[in-house]
Amino acid sequence: MPKKESVLEGAMKETVAAGAKPDNEQMDKPDFDRALRVLRGDIKPAMEGMAETRGGVSAAWKVIADECHVHKAAARFFQTHVMAASTDKREDVLRSLFGLCQAAEIQVEVDLVDMSGAPAAPAIKPPETPAGQPEPMFH
Repeated sequence: MPKKESVLEGAMKETVAAGAKPDNEQMDKPDFDRALRVLRGDIKPAMEGMAETRGGVSAAWKVIADECHVHKAAARFFQTHVMAASTDKREDVLRSLFGLCQAAEIQVEVDLVDMSGAPAAPAIKPPETPAGQPEPMFH
């Protein structure tokens, strides 16, 4: 009685017939020398350039936080989601942020910096209403 072909054996024959190598055949030999040349000649210089850029950007963020006294996370959010956004997306983000703050009854409180005589943080207001009167976003 002939041996019945298993499903796996049938699949292997179909794979070979299609021109693909089955898992148990030897695969292409890795070219470690070429990979090392690419790593040294292409990837390493690009990564070094990125490190220099990251260092410069890191120093700039430090100036924003330490010398400008602006919250770094707020500045990053502003840069990523407001400055770099299209006009439509920027308006959607700001409306959503302001609306969420209003719904959560979160407002900008007067703090010690404001009381010290330094210019106060600007009030957050939406665009003027059709009647021409701005409605404060926060109470």
